[in-house]
Amino acid sequence: MYFLSLLAIALLTTESLGPGDHVRSLNFGGLDRSYHVHVPPQYDASKPTPVILAFHGGGTNAQIMAFSCGLNAKADDAGFIVVYPNGTGDEKLKLTWNSGGFRAPNGKKQPDDVAFTAAVIDDLAKVTNVDAKRIYATGMSNGGMMCYRLAAELSKKIAAIASVSGTMSVKKYRPKRPVAVIHFHGTADERVPFGGTKGGTKKKPQFPRPSNQSRKRSASGLDSMAVERSRSPSIYWTRQTMARQSSEPSTGRAKRESR
Repeated sequence: MYFLSLLAIALLTTESLGPGDHVRSLNFGGLDRSYHVHVPPQYDASKPTPVILAFHGGGTNAQIMAFSCGLNAKADDAGFIVVYPNGTGDEKLKLTWNSGGFRAPNGKKQPDDVAFTAAVIDDLAKVTNVDAKRIYATGMSNGGMMCYRLAAELSKKIAAIASVSGTMSVKKYRPKRPVAVIHFHGTADERVPFGGTKGGTKKKPQFPRPSNQSRKRSASGLDSMAVERSRSPSIYWTRQTMARQSSEPSTGRAKRESR
């Protein structure tokens, strides 16, 4: 009887997800973690389906991200799965990501959110038919910074990232394969300034200027289009490729979109 109960629990926990909204729970690193999943109505479990991981900004959570970003509607239109992971924090509505650069308060050990993301992908693959070659990450602010860290440290699973107002906080990046990057940033951003910041504090790391990080060169390489700042408040985007080996930076003009 005990064995049958365990078998029933195992079957329930590995049951495939159908169209709609779901919440999955994981015990990872000694913490109870979770992520939200939106499966589009046309989802076919017999076909590999692309996935977008959407990371919330600092001080928010997965539910707020799902409500505010509009990706569920786009997923229903285009046919991809959206995943909204939850960061960690003392309050359920104020969660953050260990995206690099931030110091843990009171000497606390920071969670390994790269490994957690890998675990989320693996868990999702148990209940949906994931196209392993088309897993992407996007995020806002601290969530965008997390995307950069994934590009640097989880390139074997992440094909491309799209960061919104989140600069690269990791100092070292040696992806195992090239990762496509698109970066959106407003020149009027006050939280993560377009012009970057100097120095850093326990609560706020030093933020590089998007244009400077685009041209940053190292043994790992970051080839990109240049970004130029306008005097008027605008949104800029730049296409980049984070790669292990450096080559001459590609050239091109950044695109500008007025607010």
